Amino acid sequence: MYSFASLEVVLKKLLILSYYFPPLGLGGTQRMAKFAKYLPEFGWQPTVFTVQPIVYWAQDESLLNELDNVRIIRTDSWDPQRLLKKIRRHDKSVASLASVKPGQVMQFLNQKVLAFFLTPDSKILWNPVLYKSITNLLHEEHFDAILTTSPPHSTHLVGKKLASAFGLVWIADFRDDWAGGHVVYEPTPLHRWYNKRLQNAVISEADAVISASPGIKAAFLESNRNCNAGKFHIITNGFDPADYPPITRKRNDNQFVLCYCGVISRFSDPSQLFMALLLLKEQYPASWKRLNMQFVGHDASGQLAELIRRNELGDKIETVGFMPHDRALQYVVNADALLLLATGNKQDTFIPGKTFEYFGAQKPVFGISNVKDTSELLQQYRMSMVVANDNPQTIAGALDKFMHINWQIQNTDLAFIEQFNRKTQTEQLTKILNGLVL
Repeated sequence: MYSFASLEVVLKKLLILSYYFPPLGLGGTQRMAKFAKYLPEFGWQPTVFTVQPIVYWAQDESLLNELDNVRIIRTDSWDPQRLLKKIRRHDKSVASLASVKPGQVMQFLNQKVLAFFLTPDSKILWNPVLYKSITNLLHEEHFDAILTTSPPHSTHLVGKKLASAFGLVWIADFRDDWAGGHVVYEPTPLHRWYNKRLQNAVISEADAVISASPGIKAAFLESNRNCNAGKFHIITNGFDPADYPPITRKRNDNQFVLCYCGVISRFSDPSQLFMALLLLKEQYPASWKRLNMQFVGHDASGQLAELIRRNELGDKIETVGFMPHDRALQYVVNADALLLLATGNKQDTFIPGKTFEYFGAQKPVFGISNVKDTSELLQQYRMSMVVANDNPQTIAGALDKFMHINWQIQNTDLAFIEQFNRKTQTEQLTKILNGLVL
């Protein structure tokens, strides 16, 4: 007789290559962290390769709390963010370059200096160390598949090489676009051509390609028409219901709290909103009196405080700065509504990661965006209003209207939201994996 209780479930094994991973903060690190958290529930055991501590503007140790059972291997690297971390540790006199404004230091190095010499990005200097470390492990241990995620896009080059050398099923995951997009700085047409060549080589050789937005997928399909369309998939960013704390603020009809939670950068420029707020004060005084705004998150632009001062909005706007994820979500759940800013070029295809955590909070969303993918997604959520970012007068009128709507969550909204649940998305990923690994 067989004792089914004694049988052990044998998990398939997945290598995940992710440069940005907790305890680094911000939304980009959470995608792979959440996959790693939920993969074992669907028959896959992840091993994550990431980099040792680097210079970075957001550290969030709380994100590691749910990864105790995940094997995380941290390797050294020769890329600038890792080297600056070493300098800061060993030479305090030079450390100030890496500690005062690390975002500005890295932006200068990546865009003004290193982009001319390192394609597709400076993290390609991580690749030799990473490849050697993974190769040593693969000689000792069997894995069924490998998943590479970007940015940095150079990580896919390691996945490509490993998949070829060891016969591994390989999935390439893109959180942002690549060649000709808004993330990779391409100083000359030659760099753009070479990026395109690298991108197409990765896409053609990967067994599956996952994109975080419809626009990224469409661009890849357009550039790789000879590829089987079935290998392209969309798994957006998402939210984890387990992350949300209980509401601690009592509702006040005389106060309307509108919260922005996320990074302030050139992709989330609030300047048009601030001009609209001045019009709101003049033309819709009742709404102006009720409105209280919060900005929770890192100011990568370095301009937020000056913009608030210049527009004399200090009494209306509270700036909180970067907070660990769990504490930032407390502001989200306590707010009456949530603000989404997404500004880009005509061809941009991104959807801010915060969008999905806004959905998960089941709050009304006021969106200001000229990015097609972002605007179209918001329009599918019944508790949202989205306006273009080019007319402060239109923004002011829309905000006044938004504040007077009695928003109520609908069953259709709940069904729409569920597709962005991190657990649901992990199940989607494992279906792709299971279709490739026999």
